[in-house]
Amino acid sequence: LAEKGDARAQFNIGVMYDEGRGVAQDRNKAMDWWEKAAESGNPHAKHNLGLAYLTGDGVEQNYDLAVSWLGEAAGQGLIRSQYSLGKIYGAGLGNISQDDEMSFIWISMAAKSGFDKAQYNLGKMYRDGRGVSKDSSRAARWFLTAAEQGYPKAQRNIGTRYLRGEGVEKSNLKALLWLTLAAKGGASGAAKTRDEVAAKMTPAERESVTAMVAKWRPKPAK
Repeated sequence: LAEKGDARAQFNIGVMYDEGRGVAQDRNKAMDWWEKAAESGNPHAKHNLGLAYLTGDGVEQNYDLAVSWLGEAAGQGLIRSQYSLGKIYGAGLGNISQDDEMSFIWISMAAKSGFDKAQYNLGKMYRDGRGVSKDSSRAARWFLTAAEQGYPKAQRNIGTRYLRGEGVEKSNLKALLWLTLAAKGGASGAAKTRDEVAAKMTPAERESVTAMVAKWRPKPAK
């Protein structure tokens, strides 16, 4: 199928060579098949080529080609590529100038498509005023959306927002809930803040939050 020009098959052959599944691992052959698939319009192959040129893995590092391939995949609606472009413009890599407004555009697209990491980063952009005017309520909303999907860093951040009343109505119960979930997920600093909040609450309040944690389940992406 790949030799006959089927783009999906070409992409999958590339994955098999890249991972050594059924054939000897060969990054160069993987790249060759991904290039064929990308030229045939496969967005996943374009994404992989973009990341390869971004990191210099199997090819000479080239930020222009990385942005070009990722841009094509992002334009086809590939969420991972939209997020990757947002991060590239946010950091400003190599000859790609830092552009917070472009970063915001791409991160927003990925966030609105339901990608939790993009939602978390969009929350930070609203919080810090990067690429957009500061807006504590929108920052909290995006942190909460990612937190509800189970992203630990977002859970830590929305917990902190509830603790301070930043962008949301202050609530120690909700703060403890999200900080407890964040700590369970391994978010840095969450356990320390959780313990500080819990120490100021009554036994009944802590038991209430424990019950909430036990019942909590992540929501699907939205």
